[in-house]
Amino acid sequence: MRRIFLPALMAGFVVVGATGCPDNPYNYKTWTKKLGSRDHERAIQELEQLGDPGAIPDIGESWIDQGYPVRDLQVIISLARPLTKAEAHAKFVTDFEETGREPHWGEAMPFLTTAITMSTRRTRARSITRPRRPRRSVKRTTRPVSTRWSSSPTRT
Repeated sequence: MRRIFLPALMAGFVVVGATGCPDNPYNYKTWTKKLGSRDHERAIQELEQLGDPGAIPDIGESWIDQGYPVRDLQVIISLARPLTKAEAHAKFVTDFEETGREPHWGEAMPFLTTAITMSTRRTRARSITRPRRPRRSVKRTTRPVSTRWSSSPTRT
């Protein structure tokens, strides 16, 4: 029995040791690896909850690769905003509860300017290719009152 048990136990330790431990879920780099995969939405949500502005460049690159989703841009903006100690405590951003978070607009600015530039290009292209037409005035008419179904009292 001992001869079988010991090799099986050693094999178990080797398998567990070879697979390694999972990444730290409280580190933003764990979640930036998952951007662009099928776990993209979950990664974006976790990065916003962690509140670490170090993820801004990775989210921005993913934002461009994914076709400019609005949610990614919202998270970039929320990570670039400064947080006071009280705000960090209220939002459970534990890394910044003691010191607060400095603004990181410099890291977010390239992606924000890209978003604004794209917005103005789309507006200009729409106005050139499809000029707006004046609205037609819609006349409101009332239905004629029918005498056949009038609400006059009936004779009995």
